[in-house]
Amino acid sequence: MLWTDFRSYKILAALDVPEIVPILVTTKDPAGPFGAKSIAEIPISSPAAAIANAVADATGVRIRQLPLTPERVFRALKAAAQVAAGTVESSAR
Repeated sequence: MLWTDFRSYKILAALDVPEIVPILVTTKDPAGPFGAKSIAEIPISSPAAAIANAVADATGVRIRQLPLTPERVFRALKAAAQVAAGTVESSAR
């Protein structure tokens, strides 16, 4: 469904979410203490990749080092502009 404006866009609330039924799966993780596997840290790795992809999509410059600080993005943009202008070889990036 496409919305043409934000007035008609429905923001979902807790009552709109279906019932969540947790399923516990017994495993032994050799890296975890006593074979335990973590839950909370697993989704933390995705935002960095999504932000890096968004920056690459917006700027056309792929930055492969985290964190994506404003200074690092600026340096990558400046280096890409120099390569495009022919003042620096592309292997210098």
